[in-house]
Amino acid sequence: MQTTVMEDVPYGYAGRDLLADVYRPDPSRDLGIAVVQVHGGAWRRGSRKMLRHMCEHMSSLGYTVVAPEYRFLDEAPWPASLHDVKAAIRWTRSNAANFGVDHDRIVIQGHSAGGQLALMCAGTQDESEWEGDSGNPDVSTAVAAVVAVYPICQFYLQDPSQPRMTYPLPAVDGSMPAYFLLDGQPDEAAVRQISPLAYAGPDYPPTMFWLGGDDGYTPAEGSFAMYRTLRDAQVPVDLHIIGEGPHAFDLTESYGVELQIAADQFIRRMLLEREERQAAVRRTLPEEMWSRTRSASGHLIGEGTLLFDSPGLPILSPGF
Repeated sequence: MQTTVMEDVPYGYAGRDLLADVYRPDPSRDLGIAVVQVHGGAWRRGSRKMLRHMCEHMSSLGYTVVAPEYRFLDEAPWPASLHDVKAAIRWTRSNAANFGVDHDRIVIQGHSAGGQLALMCAGTQDESEWEGDSGNPDVSTAVAAVVAVYPICQFYLQDPSQPRMTYPLPAVDGSMPAYFLLDGQPDEAAVRQISPLAYAGPDYPPTMFWLGGDDGYTPAEGSFAMYRTLRDAQVPVDLHIIGEGPHAFDLTESYGVELQIAADQFIRRMLLEREERQAAVRRTLPEEMWSRTRSASGHLIGEGTLLFDSPGLPILSPGF
């Protein structure tokens, strides 16, 4: 299937043009869904071109993919990067009709630092203090779902007597020292503001985590608390762990393709097939099991708790 790539498209302005690459799907496979794909790099480096193989594969599955650049910390302090990614969401929504995209079906996916930005966007939708003025004001930054790939979910205040590292190691729980993102001496309130975990609640959009089991930089443990918080808030949430996956495992093409296939299935399940899948499970399970499942999980089976092996045949996951 043919993917059309539009490179270096201006999506906003912040003292200079902010650019994005847009991947258009073959019209015969177009799902009318956009995915804003945010690269990582510790808010200091990286490029939207890093994810080209994933963007191309996602587009081949029927998605319009927007891969924006954003300002790094050496150009503008936090929250400039968040403002820019939100501007990319607004630009995508403003151009939804031109791309044949449903403006209510915009998904955000982010990797590492980009995962933190994606989760922050999902948790601060349309909140004026986080919107910035990089372009398309008064357009919503709402997203329908989020895919977070080895993200940073929480930060902590480091003891001022401890040395600061350029690239610090995470704490046991996977959290990172706040100085990694913030200048000066932040307080607890500032640390909470930059931690996606603080925004997890019942209004959070459906979320999928993809984590590396051998990631020494953003370990899987860092996402567990947010996964549990979303699950307890009855938000549909999936958690995938690649057993031997190091940090940035998805930059290997085979892992990247595997990730995008899973992301495609998650997005379809949440945005296109959710009611149909739930109805299929409802018809299949005995009434007693159905009732117990609903009361135990807090949400319907099929929302992060069910795998399908063949049509109409549910296989309960080990955590059921």
